[in-house]
Amino acid sequence: MRSRPATTLLPCRLRCFAFACGLARCLACCLACWLGPSPPAHGQGTSEDYERAERLEQLTRNKVFREQVQPNWLPGNSRFWYQVSTGPQQHEFVLVDAERGMRQLAFDHERLAAALAQASGRPARGDRLPLSRLEPAADGGKLRFDAWGRRWEVSLASYELQPLDKPVESAAAPGSANLPTLTAFDSPRPSGNGGDETWVQFANQSDRPVRLFWIDAQGERKQYATLGPKEQHRQHTYAGHVWLVLSEDGTRGTYFEAAAAEATATIDAGALKRL
Repeated sequence: MRSRPATTLLPCRLRCFAFACGLARCLACCLACWLGPSPPAHGQGTSEDYERAERLEQLTRNKVFREQVQPNWLPGNSRFWYQVSTGPQQHEFVLVDAERGMRQLAFDHERLAAALAQASGRPARGDRLPLSRLEPAADGGKLRFDAWGRRWEVSLASYELQPLDKPVESAAAPGSANLPTLTAFDSPRPSGNGGDETWVQFANQSDRPVRLFWIDAQGERKQYATLGPKEQHRQHTYAGHVWLVLSEDGTRGTYFEAAAAEATATIDAGALKRL
């Protein structure tokens, strides 16, 4: 992808973030007003400071949503899409066009869920769509995406959906068979602030479907994809981000932390431990 000069790209991206993150800033201001002014800081926090912090965490846990934007830039660097949490285990996909000053839902979530369920034979909900690698057409007429181990294309006029010729595993990076392997761990932990951009190649070698969740900085789960038996999924992420692979019934799982270099996360029958 050809990048714009820094003098052009930086103002464009700043406009994008200012446009997409306004709600998060308003929410922060409202919370600050509700909690009241803090006493002047004198080095070590007082017991009231710690109680106030604990109260804020309790008040916002599983209640504050749409608070984080992780942009996925599209060719041309003037548009990006992002997935935003809208409720417990719920999310939606938003498309931002900085040049036009527009922010809108990337598609009709309910219509796409119905089309995906019909085409795949699996249940799908509009507020829990397991999509990744969205690729909206420049004219807004079509959308390509990954779901359940396949690459799909949908017409946004008729919502006719068809799988493309190549499954997702063909989208793996060249030489992915020689990638280093990530070590799984059983104890949950939140993602770090995130380092450089990287990729993780998730390989489900078990005979059952698994679900893939990103663990955010607050330790909350955000679903990104579902992998069928023997399927693979190449996930864009950042070094230090933590990912949970969960069994379909939610009783077993394992965690992986993305490394600076692209690596493989292998899921076999023995990898998922009881949670």
